[in-house]
Amino acid sequence: MAGSNASRPTGSFPILFGNRWRARGLDQAIASVDPDALSAEYAALGESAPRRSLAGKPYFVRHAGVVSAAGAINRLEEHCAIALVNLGRRWPRRDGGWFRLLDYQVPLKARQADARIGKIDLLGVTDKGRLMIVELKVAGPDGRRSDAPPAALHEGLRYAAIVEADLEAIAGEAERRFGTKIERLPPIVQLLAPVSWLAALV
Repeated sequence: MAGSNASRPTGSFPILFGNRWRARGLDQAIASVDPDALSAEYAALGESAPRRSLAGKPYFVRHAGVVSAAGAINRLEEHCAIALVNLGRRWPRRDGGWFRLLDYQVPLKARQADARIGKIDLLGVTDKGRLMIVELKVAGPDGRRSDAPPAALHEGLRYAAIVEADLEAIAGEAERRFGTKIERLPPIVQLLAPVSWLAALV
């Protein structure tokens, strides 16, 4: 039910929350995804998505923008996200225009029981005022990827469905916090990773 904080179990979304992206046969697994079924799951997740605004919780939790030395090896993505936000610059988009980053590690859980709902690595806004969800991936200390690219994309789509479900509240909070106008349009999903991370698809 829209507007409810009672989210459906993640097992109800076998594509968006699936975990079948092994390196062997990755191209066939990607080709087998039904776009219509994926779209239907996206819409259904939006209907039952957790909404922090209904729980009285903010999305922007006033991060300090400071890198902690604790767990540095296991938090490379977070440290990279902090560095990118701290640069405070405008980044070009391939289809023209630019975007800037607003915040990192943006929480989406409305309650602790919201299973497998994490935090947005980077949340940005385009020059047209459209929110952008940036799923950031870096290689681990051993040089290996933590996720296959399709898994990262589906993670971004999950977050987009949740953001879109509570867009009015998120947009209002972003406007107050960052002084930028947010259009009430579905967010853009972008995967950001070094070329070496994506090399397995070539």
